Amino acid sequence: MYEVLLTFGVVHFGFSICEVFFRGIDQFDDFIVAGNFDRLLIRPRNVLFQVACNEICLYKLSRLIQAIIILIIAIIKVDVIWSIDRIITLIFMLISSIIVFLSIFILAAAYCFYTTKGLEVRNVVLYGGREMAQYPIGVFKKGFIILFSSLIPLGFVNYYPLLYLLGKTTNKIFIFSPLTVLIYFVLSIIVFYKGMKRYKSVGS
Repeated sequence: MYEVLLTFGVVHFGFSICEVFFRGIDQFDDFIVAGNFDRLLIRPRNVLFQVACNEICLYKLSRLIQAIIILIIAIIKVDVIWSIDRIITLIFMLISSIIVFLSIFILAAAYCFYTTKGLEVRNVVLYGGREMAQYPIGVFKKGFIILFSSLIPLGFVNYYPLLYLLGKTTNKIFIFSPLTVLIYFVLSIIVFYKGMKRYKSVGS
């Protein structure tokens, strides 16, 4: 149970951070529909940075607090002999959890350049992925593991590093597997700016 709680806590920690501090990216379609994106383009600041800083949802801090409490309980109760390398693995998992959901936020925002509104696709990938990632991906069929290790790299957040953390493998490369999501993050930013080139002003 505590292994599952650890996975749950890691995933919700990253998702909650993104919901609190990067809400502007999650609601990017509102910028397009309201015509506010035009205003961002004429400001001398990075567009994605402006979008990210547009809104901070402090009322969602309760989810973050919940995730932290669950993490603390899981860390205390889980059957793991904590060492420096396992602590580093957990830190990498937490950081990669933030990065992977931020990347999905950015990709969903980029999708809006093509469809204006992309709510259903965003919900399926973002919230569906979050619900699935609450559990160790190893409990699902092999096809799902491949899907969530390549197309959406949630497996590198809570599956491969968890194997090392729980002593299922001694291969130290699993410690650094969460850093794979940095590639996904860079690609998501590239896709966003590629999509932005397609944007045409909504007019006045």
